[in-house]
Amino acid sequence: MAGQFNEFNFKHHPNRIYWVEVSLNACIVSDTIQINVSPAPIIDLGTDTVLCQGENLLLDITTPNATYLWQNNSINPTLNVFQQGTYWVKVTENNCSSKDTINVNYNPIPIIDLGTDTVLCQGENLILDATTPNAIYSWQDNSTGPFLNVFQSGTYWVDVNVNNCSSIDTMMVNFIPVPAINLGNDTTLCHEESLNLDVSAPNANYLWQDNSVNPIFNVTQQGTYSVEVTVNNCSSTDTIIVNYNPLTIINLGADTTLCQGEILELDATTSNANYIWQNNSTNSTFNVNQQGTYWVKVTVDNCSVSDTITINFKPSPIFNLGLDAEMCQNDTLVLDATTSNATYLWQDNSTDSILYVTQIGNYWVEVTVNECTAIDYITINYKCESILEIPNIFTPNGDGINDYFVPVKSEGIASMKTVIVNRWGNVVFETDDLLINWNGQNVNDGTYFWIIEYIDLNEGENKIHGFVNVLK
Repeated sequence: MAGQFNEFNFKHHPNRIYWVEVSLNACIVSDTIQINVSPAPIIDLGTDTVLCQGENLLLDITTPNATYLWQNNSINPTLNVFQQGTYWVKVTENNCSSKDTINVNYNPIPIIDLGTDTVLCQGENLILDATTPNAIYSWQDNSTGPFLNVFQSGTYWVDVNVNNCSSIDTMMVNFIPVPAINLGNDTTLCHEESLNLDVSAPNANYLWQDNSVNPIFNVTQQGTYSVEVTVNNCSSTDTIIVNYNPLTIINLGADTTLCQGEILELDATTSNANYIWQNNSTNSTFNVNQQGTYWVKVTVDNCSVSDTITINFKPSPIFNLGLDAEMCQNDTLVLDATTSNATYLWQDNSTDSILYVTQIGNYWVEVTVNECTAIDYITINYKCESILEIPNIFTPNGDGINDYFVPVKSEGIASMKTVIVNRWGNVVFETDDLLINWNGQNVNDGTYFWIIEYIDLNEGENKIHGFVNVLK
C-alpha cells in the first residue's frame, strides 16, 4: 500500500489484507496484516408505542450466541414491559454489540361500572349509563350511545373505548311480573249495599287507602278506594270510585182498618221510578177496596225499596132514608136512620136517630157505628093538588061574621094575586095576600067580579075567576 499516510482508516474496507512499507533513511521496512470484520448484531425493539393500562409488551431480541444487557441489568433475551418507561438493550455477539431503545407509554383504560346484576319489576325500566369523556361505545345490540334503556330481561354489556383502550362491563337484568290486580270499574251502589274489594294474591302484602293491610276491603260508603299489592318487592296499584244512589223513601203508611165501602189509595209516586205491586200492576198508585196485604217495590236507577201494608175492613152501618119523597104544605114526614150502637149527625146538626121534616128540601144523615160512617141523602119536594075555594057572598056589616072576603079553603098555594072589579070593569081591590082579606067597605052592595092568578107548590101557574055578592 503506497502513499504518504501515517494512518489508514479501514472502517469501510472490511475483510482485506493490508500491508505497509516504511522508508527511513533509505531503509525500507514492510509489514502485512489481514483484517476480518465481524457483523454487529441486528436488533430492533420496534417503534416507540403506547399501550393500554393492564397490557404488557414482550420485548424479544433473541439472537444466537449473543449476550444481553437491559436497562434494568437483566440479561435475558426478552423483557416483559408492564409500565411506562424507556427501555433499551445491548446485544453482544462475537464481541460485537448493538443497542436499541424503545419508549413505552400507557394510556389509562376507561373505568366503567354498569352496576351489579339486578332484578326489576315488569313495567319498570333501567338506564345503563357508561358515559366517559372522549369515548366510543359499543353495546351488545350494536347501539353506540352512552346510555342504554333496558325494558326486558337479558344480559347487557358495553365496550367503552378511549384512545384505543377499551373496558367492557356486563350486567344481567331480570324482570319479574307485577301483581295483576283489578278492583273493577267505577260503580254505583244502592243504599245499604256493600262491596267486597278482593285483591288476594299468594305471598302478597297489601296497603289500602286507609292503611289497612288485609286482602279484602268492605265498602259501605261512598268514596275513592285504592290498594297497593306487593309481591317480591314489585307493586301494583288500582283505584275504584264507589258512589251510592240516594235512598228512595217509600211509605205506604201503617197497617190500618177501613170501613166497608171505603177506598184507600196507596201512593208510591217517586220521580223516575218503576213500580211493581203485589198483583204485578205497574202504576204509581194502587186503590184498595178489600181486605188484604199489599206491597210495592219501587226501583230508581236500578235500586229497589219495598214497603208493605195490611188493610182490614169492618162493616159500615146499613140504613136507608128511602127514596126521594113529596109532601104537601103542613104535612110532616119522618126520616128514620135508627141503627144499633150508632151516633147520628143530620144536615141541621141534630143528633137524634129520627128527623121530622115539615118543609121541602135536601136532607142527609151520617150514621157512625164503631168509627165507620155511612151517609144517605133524600130530597123532599112539594107535590099535592092545589085547592082554592072562593065564596060567592060575604057580609061586611061589622057583626064579626063573614065580614071579610077570604078563601073558603086554600091548600098548596105558593103565591097568589087577587083583583076585584065592578060591573064596569073598574078595579075596586087588589092584593097579593094569600087570604085576600078584603073588607068590602069601599063598595056598595052588589055583585063584583074577581080574578085570581096563583102559583101552586108544584110551581104550576093557574088562573081562575068568579063573582062575589056584597051584602051589608
